[in-house]
Amino acid sequence: MTKEYKNITDLGLAAFLISYGFEIVSLDRANLKRVNFVFLESGRLSQKISTYWESPERMYFDNLKSLKNRLYSS
Repeated sequence: MTKEYKNITDLGLAAFLISYGFEIVSLDRANLKRVNFVFLESGRLSQKISTYWESPERMYFDNLKSLKNRLYSS
C-alpha cells in the first residue's frame, strides 16, 4: 500500500493541523521562496482542512498577518 502525502504551503493551515494532532512528515524546500509542509494524507486530514477555511482560527491568523503588514508598512 502506497502512502499519499499532502503538501501545505499555508502557514496558518499547517499550524491549525499541528494543533489538532497532525504531524509534519517533512519540509519540502525545493522552492527557495516557499516551504511545503508535508503531511500524511488521510480522510481525517482532508476533513480538517475543509473545516479550516471557515474557522475562527483562520480569521485569527489572517487578522494577525494583516496587523503585521500594517506595522511594517508604516
